[in-house]
Amino acid sequence: LGFVWDVSITSWNIRYQELQEYQAEHGDCLVPQKYPPNPALSKWVYTQRTSFFSLWKNEMGNSYITPERIKLLEKLGFVWDV
Repeated sequence: LGFVWDVSITSWNIRYQELQEYQAEHGDCLVPQKYPPNPALSKWVYTQRTSFFSLWKNEMGNSYITPERIKLLEKLGFVWDV
């Protein structure tokens, strides 16, 4: 049936794929905060950074980013501190 049990995982994977496409086209992962071709991607990139810093500051309740996701983003050349 193709039923999705965890929409947040599917959504994260979709945005990650869009970031891969952005990186292939632009050569970096520096999606502008206002990116008219894909506003959802720019918001997602911002969320990844804020989640990372919440985790880094040991505010675990405010972060949903996992070590696996961090590694995936870093493989693309994701910049955390912009």
